[in-house]
Amino acid sequence: MDFDEYYDEFTGECERYLAASRSGFEDEGA
Repeated sequence: MDFDEYYDEFTGECERYLAASRSGFEDEGA
């Protein structure tokens, strides 16, 4: 795996985590 592939996968995981966190906060705030 080259760096670009690793970086893309890492940022993808971060985006999914942040999206899940945002939806979780929104659910609690509702």
